[in-house]
Amino acid sequence: MKEKIFSGEGVDETWQQLQNDLESNAPVLEYTALLQTGGKSVTFSMDIDPGGGFESGFSTTLFSAPLHRAHHLHLSLHKEHFLDEAGKLLGMQDVEIGFADFDKKVIIKTNDEALARKAFSSSFVQSVLGTIDDYQLKIRRHDVDEKELSFLELSIEDRVPELDELKKIFEAFCQILSAIEEN
Repeated sequence: MKEKIFSGEGVDETWQQLQNDLESNAPVLEYTALLQTGGKSVTFSMDIDPGGGFESGFSTTLFSAPLHRAHHLHLSLHKEHFLDEAGKLLGMQDVEIGFADFDKKVIIKTNDEALARKAFSSSFVQSVLGTIDDYQLKIRRHDVDEKELSFLELSIEDRVPELDELKKIFEAFCQILSAIEEN
């Protein structure tokens, strides 16, 4: 399968190309494209298995981008769950960024608290992350051509949001990526 690449000056232009492709190929159960915008290359992929019979199915949406300046950084963020509350009582670390409503909803683990505050201080980013139920935003290390490289990844293990919701998630992901790369 030929790799799909969409490029534009800004998020809107790049996303419109992706949206047009998704709409012209609907229904899409498996999809991957490279989105290039503002000097960033973000891989977008989704995998939907509707299930059948006794299977309930699943869906996964992923945004992933290589990091060029953050090899030292460790970062993980997810929506707080019941077990996280118990973990906090037992001493689990959770970075608070100074926005009470957001801090109550998420668990942030990092070795650079100042950068986490910078990356998640935008009300837009906080709002978008607040709309996603089951996700993990994390810096992962992958071996690529025998080199270990760092990637920022947002994995959503839930229904695939509508395209306008996905665009907002892409915009928020790009904002977080920019904040990390500017460090």
